[in-house]
Amino acid sequence: MPTSLSLQAVVTIGAGLILDARNHTQLELQALATISGNRQGSPITLRNASVLTPLNLQALATASKGNVIFDFSS
Repeated sequence: MPTSLSLQAVVTIGAGLILDARNHTQLELQALATISGNRQGSPITLRNASVLTPLNLQALATASKGNVIFDFSS
């Protein structure tokens, strides 16, 4: 699995990501969401979003400025 820093580098250049929320800490997701929020065209889809707390969801949505998609279907 790529490291958090390599994922941040990918988002910084404008690529989108699909990630499993179970495999990343809240701090990692927060950092990626913040970078995504500062970039146009770098959305992040978080699968298994049901593992995140409501406060985590709100923090990620705020940091990403609409660039994070939460997938609760898994």
